[in-house]
Amino acid sequence: MYVRTVKNNQGKEYLRIVESYRENGKNKQKIIANLGRIDTISRKEVENIVDKLVQIYDIKGYVNLNSVEEAPDKKNYGVKVIVDRLFERYEMDKFFEKMDKKTRFDVEDLLKIMVMNRIIEPKSKLGIFNDLDYYGFKKKRPEGGSRRDEAETDEEGIALQWMYRTLDVLAQKKEELEKHLYRQRISLFNSVVDLVFYNVTTLAFETQQTNELLQMGYSKDKKFNESQVVLGMSIDRDRMPVSFDIYPGNTFEGHTFKDTIEAMKKRHQLGKVIVVSDRGMMSKTNMEIVENSDYEFIIGKSIKQLKKVDIFDGEFTEISKGIEYREIEYEGKRLLIIHSKERAEKDRKDEKYDGYYGIITNTQLNPKQILEQYHTLWKVEESFRTLKKYLETRPIFHWTQKRIKGHIVMSFVSYIMQRTLELELERNNIEYSHEKIREAIKNMEYIDIKTNEQRFAIRTNMNVLAQKILKILNIPIPKVVTPYEEFIEKLKLKDQNKENKGLEGSQPQV
Repeated sequence: MYVRTVKNNQGKEYLRIVESYRENGKNKQKIIANLGRIDTISRKEVENIVDKLVQIYDIKGYVNLNSVEEAPDKKNYGVKVIVDRLFERYEMDKFFEKMDKKTRFDVEDLLKIMVMNRIIEPKSKLGIFNDLDYYGFKKKRPEGGSRRDEAETDEEGIALQWMYRTLDVLAQKKEELEKHLYRQRISLFNSVVDLVFYNVTTLAFETQQTNELLQMGYSKDKKFNESQVVLGMSIDRDRMPVSFDIYPGNTFEGHTFKDTIEAMKKRHQLGKVIVVSDRGMMSKTNMEIVENSDYEFIIGKSIKQLKKVDIFDGEFTEISKGIEYREIEYEGKRLLIIHSKERAEKDRKDEKYDGYYGIITNTQLNPKQILEQYHTLWKVEESFRTLKKYLETRPIFHWTQKRIKGHIVMSFVSYIMQRTLELELERNNIEYSHEKIREAIKNMEYIDIKTNEQRFAIRTNMNVLAQKILKILNIPIPKVVTPYEEFIEKLKLKDQNKENKGLEGSQPQV
């Protein structure tokens, strides 16, 4: 049965309820009711009829927007359910339950909120606090607050200082959390870390004051009038962080390498590992450190720095299209002298050496494997730049050592969650980019519609990538219009309004 309009000879339109049926193999219609001429039926009368039918048949999902009490703001449901699922996979609850019971839930929940923000729109802690409602959380009501405060806050909401205290906890638990994430990932992806890429960057802060960690030093971002810290990080072949360490801002990057190698051996009990790095990192001393750790290395070397070597004296062999090499022994190591036609066209600095570069290694890999591993370093450096965006949301105002370290730990966790999602997409042959993932998740929004008698959640349209993200994480895709309680229950969003006690008025006991 359905509604149909018909015109008479004078062009007047009439409204009818008709029913289709089949007779002798043909489709036919019969008129159930004539509702009259369309221009004689008011909009209000139609709404009354629809409202009555909805009431009689108890139809779910119908919203009369004329009865909406107030204009709702959009909220994001997608980032909450995605971060929840990723935290589940890493069994983060088991890590935090080892902590003091008073701080357990707060630290995990507040870390989740900061990770959510990092994934879709990195902001300062104050910016996150001001956007709590967007993520479905309430701010804690200040003492002696105004009526507006009463509407926008809650007795059991979240206080801004809790975010800063959470950073303190993360700073204290840095090594334990790093170990936990590493072990869970190895189990989650059934992988082995056998290739490690090392890189160093600087993080500048909006200040010239200094302390043991904040120092003036050489800035890779050319921010020479700001204090900074030096960050050294190891990343595996899947472009997933393995470990990181923070150094005073005036530390020479080559001096960070020893600590990183020793930390990897101590924290993660790695087996056979090949360390890949660029030429600026690996002094002769650093090479000895790697070898004494029973690790192998593949290191870039400037051709001009090679002593007593005539790179042109010898026959080159083609290893792939446009790339030739020859191998010699250099200071007891294997040296591959590479010439790339593509690189020669880009260099155009010194015609004699354009396109040439060296690779020193102590591995037993064949030349093609060595070149492939070294070239992977370029992809990892791209990931390192992405990771730096997670770390350095300008401006950075954390100036104490503990808060700086906590901020970097939080960003480290955020990037691991983001990269885990990317690996799931790669496993399922789904194309993506960082920007497209961010856009897809940011657009997973809904509005909470309250009418005189009902309450509904109406979600915005989802693009194809958004649907695929939810599908690979086994998260149900909500209907466009859903009764509010059903929407919250289906996506397990109820815990957004649970009590947030524990950090208030106490220092973390960890």
